[in-house]
Amino acid sequence: MDEFLKDHQEAPKRDFAANLYRQLNEAEGRAPSPNRLRKWTLGATIAGVAAVGLFVASPSVRAVGQQFLDLFRVGRITAVSVDQKRVEERVRQLKNANLDLKQLVADKVETIHKAGPPQSAGSATEAGKIAGIAVLSPQWLPEGMKTAGFRVNDRDAVRMTADVALVNNLLDFLELPDARLPESVNGQTFTFDMPSKVVTSFSRGNETLSLTQAKSPEITLPTGIALDQFGYTFLRIAGKDIAEARSLAGSTDWRSTFVIPVPSQAADFRNVIVRGKEALFISGKQATRFRSPKGEVTEMPPMNSLFWIEDGKVFALNGPVSEADLLQIANSLQ
Repeated sequence: MDEFLKDHQEAPKRDFAANLYRQLNEAEGRAPSPNRLRKWTLGATIAGVAAVGLFVASPSVRAVGQQFLDLFRVGRITAVSVDQKRVEERVRQLKNANLDLKQLVADKVETIHKAGPPQSAGSATEAGKIAGIAVLSPQWLPEGMKTAGFRVNDRDAVRMTADVALVNNLLDFLELPDARLPESVNGQTFTFDMPSKVVTSFSRGNETLSLTQAKSPEITLPTGIALDQFGYTFLRIAGKDIAEARSLAGSTDWRSTFVIPVPSQAADFRNVIVRGKEALFISGKQATRFRSPKGEVTEMPPMNSLFWIEDGKVFALNGPVSEADLLQIANSLQ
């Protein structure tokens, strides 16, 4: 993949690029413009990666049978190692393309509920009332650390319509024809509903710790959709070779698992136990730097994160504190 991205920093093959660009513009009745061809093609590649990622994101644990749809909720969190350099290269391509992804996929995404601005709350109880959940608070914090505030992020829900021809053209451009999506998915709708979440912040000097909690996201898919191919496509885009992607895709229960991509150069991860539940611990490898208003720079320990699901709610702890402290905070929640 690295070699492919480097070799294709210039315009791709003319016939492919022209066909792809024409497809992107047919809906708007625009004719291809040669001087914009490369920008659109590179941007479309990144859009395709994002679109496939959305198709795969968070298929979940419990299926609720409906006449035409399946409703899933996230039940387990795991991680997959990805190559940070490959991700950064795609980000550079996007920046160089000066492309607005929202405009590119605007006709494929319908807003069901637009998130409003974050709201501040004076207590866990008040934040819980706004978000519609019972908010847990730690009964233990590291010495010197205090509660700094509560913020509620509003619900965000969208419905996406699959454009398989576009995604598969983009996969061909990435030289990933084996990762193509089935034609049967074309035109099908996928709904992603991210409930309101409460973020409690804690501080100690320049250190900041956050606790996020929310109801499990819900994903509605057309009934009978096989998710293994979506998982395989996601893993191939993330940089896995064919054999590894095939093995991981086949051994992952995509209907119960939320998969977090973790840059291998920046962090390690492993499973731990929190409150009797399987949890994911991600340990940062790089120290973080804080610049004070006076311009003074302070180096802090790497950021560590802890994720788990409990009673239909997703929890995340994140901050420059040790694994032992994160576990003790999590286990003290009431």
